[in-house]
Amino acid sequence: MRDYSSNYKIKEFAMNEVAPRFFPEESLQAYNIGLIGFSTDILANSIEDTYNTIPILMNEIFPNLANMPETIYNYASLFQEEDLLATAPEMDTILLVNLEDIKRYSTPNGSGSDFMIDSKTIIDVEGQEFMLDYDIRITIKPYKGDYIYTAAYDINYINSISDIKNPYIKAQKINYNSTLYLALLLKVRRVSIFEHNEHLISNDKINVPTITFSYTDQLTNFEVFYRENEGSEWTQLTKKILHSTPIKTPFCYYRLKNEDTVELSFTTREKFFRPSFNSEIVVRYWTTTGDEGNFPLYKGENIVVRPNGEKYEYNTSVPFFTIPQSESRYGKSGITLEELKARITDNFSTVLSYTTEPDLQRYFNTFKYKYNQDVIFVKKRDDLFERMFSSFSLFKDKNDNFYKTNTLNLEMREEDFDICYDQSERRILKPGHIFKYRSDEDKRFVNIAKGGTMTTIDTIKEEYLFTNPFLMSVSKSGIVGYYLNSMDKRIPLDYSYVNSDSLVQFICNNIYIKRNALLGEDEYELRLELMATDTDIDSPLIDENGNDTKRIKVKIVFHDNSGKGICYIDANLTDFNKDTLQYTFIAKLRTDDYLSINEKIRITNVKDLSSGEEYVAMLPMRDLTVSIHTFFRYEEGRLGHRYKHLPDLTYYTLTNSYTVNKEKINLALPLNMLKSNSKYRKKISDDFHYIDIKAVPLVRSYDLNDYDRFMYLLDILDTQYKYMSDIIDKKTNNYSVDMKFFNSYGRSINFGVDDDLKDLDLVNCKIHFKMATHICPSTDELIRDMKIFIKEYFENINNGSLDAIYISNLIQALENNFTYIKYLKFVRLNNYDTSVQNIENRAIDLNNLSKEDRLDFVPEFLNIELDDIIIELIN
Repeated sequence: MRDYSSNYKIKEFAMNEVAPRFFPEESLQAYNIGLIGFSTDILANSIEDTYNTIPILMNEIFPNLANMPETIYNYASLFQEEDLLATAPEMDTILLVNLEDIKRYSTPNGSGSDFMIDSKTIIDVEGQEFMLDYDIRITIKPYKGDYIYTAAYDINYINSISDIKNPYIKAQKINYNSTLYLALLLKVRRVSIFEHNEHLISNDKINVPTITFSYTDQLTNFEVFYRENEGSEWTQLTKKILHSTPIKTPFCYYRLKNEDTVELSFTTREKFFRPSFNSEIVVRYWTTTGDEGNFPLYKGENIVVRPNGEKYEYNTSVPFFTIPQSESRYGKSGITLEELKARITDNFSTVLSYTTEPDLQRYFNTFKYKYNQDVIFVKKRDDLFERMFSSFSLFKDKNDNFYKTNTLNLEMREEDFDICYDQSERRILKPGHIFKYRSDEDKRFVNIAKGGTMTTIDTIKEEYLFTNPFLMSVSKSGIVGYYLNSMDKRIPLDYSYVNSDSLVQFICNNIYIKRNALLGEDEYELRLELMATDTDIDSPLIDENGNDTKRIKVKIVFHDNSGKGICYIDANLTDFNKDTLQYTFIAKLRTDDYLSINEKIRITNVKDLSSGEEYVAMLPMRDLTVSIHTFFRYEEGRLGHRYKHLPDLTYYTLTNSYTVNKEKINLALPLNMLKSNSKYRKKISDDFHYIDIKAVPLVRSYDLNDYDRFMYLLDILDTQYKYMSDIIDKKTNNYSVDMKFFNSYGRSINFGVDDDLKDLDLVNCKIHFKMATHICPSTDELIRDMKIFIKEYFENINNGSLDAIYISNLIQALENNFTYIKYLKFVRLNNYDTSVQNIENRAIDLNNLSKEDRLDFVPEFLNIELDDIIIELIN
């Protein structure tokens, strides 16, 4: 076998084996010079380079072995990975502009005049440079011998980095050092802006149109603009990642070529956009420092505003001042090459199609990484009729504490349901019921705790209390539907109409919707916060004492699935802030929770859009489109609008309209991936008919009694449900996914204790020690650290680090790790006496279970809270 391991070995082979066949022996004596030296050197270097290059290129074929950035980024574009760029930090700040400068430099525009501020204006905070998302337009209009000032972002192109939906800016006249200023509350970002120009005048660029631009720091956004010639208008091109489907509108492909270069290209297919000869392309791109740009609220004096006069020359003649109002936050560095490599390795493993348990687990490993929540998959059924996987979720709150959950069977009587619809043969069980184990020995079935509600759980003398967080609909055919009708959400709004002839304008960025159905609430609270764009004392919004003139009305209109407005509700003013002119309006939608089979919910207090009369309406229960309309009554005159037929709006002017955009309102979100079934059963012992509902996800009642923890759980549930829904279109082989909860609270089946491994009494464990110590600086700190150690020790049994927990081993581990312990005395584990000193994981193999047992299987998470670890000091 030939040895090509080094340049010298190759030369040696060439001189000893090859050269004697072609050159006389006497000429080989000086093989390092002349023609022979030249030939052997070229040959050796070529072979050595080839020998070393082939393994490198072979590695690039496999994503888990690839090292070249261009290869890794090319793989990323193949799988349409777009979340690659950094996120720029943002900061709220007040920008002060002298009113006299605004009037001096403004240019006439219709009935008023405009003063512009360039988006390239830099706010420098000790070397950290912030910029605006868009130019700012300040409009001045005369009113009663003075002026009303309205400020808005001049949104004339799409800046993908910006989340600004509402163009209007909160503006207020203030007196600062005896000078009148207009104070603008702005959001600025830690970015630097650059431009790359390209003229397509050579044939090679037209035939193979490819443009590259390089950057320093981290790329956070770029936008591409095109024009055919100097006399034509600029067109913004839609950005699409390379290998994606072309679109009819002008677009360009892009891909990250390496960590500091972006490549733009265009399709070669006919009938799609391609740049023409002698055309011009401008790439405007933003760079940032990522999370390095985050810092606390700045209170120093080393902050300056540096205007940019390229577009508006007068900007450099105007002194600007700024006062930060928030920390610099939300900055996030871009994904590293190693993180991207791990992501595309997963993509190659599954090819974005999911068939097996490992495929699904890979998909949700990313969810675990993003949201710190655990999900495992278990194949419950695989036969001729169906392949079904169950996902079991283990939820954590903001403080990394586990929610106590379980998946159990309900035993229900007819009178246990809240509503029975005889016509449709459906029964409704509202959220917030309290359940207990059916008997002292039962591990699978629970039933209603009579008289139990979320407000009376302290009066129920049961060890385990569970609550259903969802509304459940049970049909006679056995189908069980789950609906999420509790929420506390903020839904962003977009402007859909601006009345430029109205002196008064309102800013409304969000609509808030809130309901806690666990407490029996039958109303959805819709809350709006409006701010006036002008807060001058002469404004018609307020009187001479600064009080609201009560001339604002707000209507919330609800639309059907086709987008047609069908009814509305009045929002009532509940609060007014004199200092900021912020108005709070609230409307309450009342429902009886009747849900139709075509996914509509009954609302009992809306008004007809044509007559204004109150009536009962069926509204879409999910993806409900709403629009908000603000009206103002001027002292003189009004402008016509499409709602003038409503009696209470006869003398009002429509100022603004807003609507939900991508994120709609869900009044009752159907959770179709939560699957249960029910069946009727007659119990001989009491001669009653029962309805058994199998595999119902439940939560410990006390966890849901904390409003903040309950709402956080709903947010995590909603996020996970959407994440799981995304996989439905990618799954293959016609399987279904069922969503359930871990058993982290209640009686155990999968863990055993004592010599005969009888069932563990509860998975949420408790343990009690007595301890004597040597002289110790702080026994409180010692006990705290011991509790943390015990908690980690117990929970290691879930990840395979331990097969069993033996109290003797635990005591030895504690004594080895904490030298201040003199001795430990074991008192109790759960509800057992000292004779029980072990917990063992049965490690159940689903393949060995019967079909019925496999369908009933629920994975368990052995856990122990710090408060359930008692360490009693011995004097």
